[in-house]
Amino acid sequence: ENVHAYSVNLDFKKDLGIHTFYYGTEAVYNRVNSWGNTFNTATETHNSSVARYPNSDWAIFALYLKYNRKINDKTAFTSGIRTNNYHLKSNFNKQNKFYSLPFNDLTINKQSVNGIVGVAYKGRSWEIKSNVSSGFRAPNVDDVGKIFDFQEGQIVVPNGNLKSEVAYTADLSVLKKISKWGKLGIGTYYTFLEDAMVRREFKLNDQDSILYEGNMSKVFAIQNASYAFVYGISGKVEITLFKSIKIKSTVNYQKGTEVLEKVRTPSRHAAPLFMTNSITFKIKKMVFKAYHQFNGAYSNDQLSIDQRDKTSIYALDENGLPHSPNWHTFNLKSIFKMNDHWVLSGGVENITDLRYRTYSSGISGPGRNLIIAVKVIF
Repeated sequence: ENVHAYSVNLDFKKDLGIHTFYYGTEAVYNRVNSWGNTFNTATETHNSSVARYPNSDWAIFALYLKYNRKINDKTAFTSGIRTNNYHLKSNFNKQNKFYSLPFNDLTINKQSVNGIVGVAYKGRSWEIKSNVSSGFRAPNVDDVGKIFDFQEGQIVVPNGNLKSEVAYTADLSVLKKISKWGKLGIGTYYTFLEDAMVRREFKLNDQDSILYEGNMSKVFAIQNASYAFVYGISGKVEITLFKSIKIKSTVNYQKGTEVLEKVRTPSRHAAPLFMTNSITFKIKKMVFKAYHQFNGAYSNDQLSIDQRDKTSIYALDENGLPHSPNWHTFNLKSIFKMNDHWVLSGGVENITDLRYRTYSSGISGPGRNLIIAVKVIF
């Protein structure tokens, strides 16, 4: 693939006492060229193959206006609006040399208008923030036009009927300062996603399987679900002792559901429970930090439908089914500021040398790591 990407931004700010205006424009253009080639190692010959992407032009043009008003010394109001015009044009001549797609060219021209309204309060011991907003994600070349086998016997093909997904979100966060020694915080949000783009089973020319590189493969495509929703809650605790010891703990929990043709499935993009706990010591010019990271588990039936048979990405449970087990790591870090010019730092990550994979990544995390670094400031 060869991608030429260009962007231009113009941003302005105008202060009028308690009123502040931000406004500007953005233009982005991507030119995508893609081709496929196979090499026979026995005969040392090259042959053309199907390109992963169609040759495409993708562009977006946007205008925005944001308004901030300081109501009083503790309270501020924010609102904003953004209009987006996006364009995608793809040519599938290279793909149609190998497959009979139901279209040769694909053009998308759409417009979206989004906005936000929010209020923030910051007092001596309380901080409260709340927002209601909307957003969108336009289908790009990767969503609309790619052809690739994401798993043996399964292939993703283009979908010319893909639409933008639109999100509507409401959030609320509260932070309470407790004297000089601690903070307690909690936050929650709910997002409703309309026309969510998800990978599901598909038919190409009324066929649910096609011949791909010599193998009969089941057909999938990125499609718009009827809707999806994600909600979550997070918490934070900070405790300071003797001005030199800080204890901090954060936790995040979220749950997501996708609905396609009245069939509900967990959302792949909602990760399991995640927690971080740390204790930091400051002694003159030295800082020591010990921290623990924990990631919760998903059983096979808690995974998205399109993930439940991916043995190459997930671990296998006692029944031989893919699942995402929980994991935790213990880590140490330190920093020594020798003087105004030299800083020495080091640490040990994953002290127990646990083998783990972050959720849905398919990539194993690093084992035990020893890190030593020197920073010189001129």
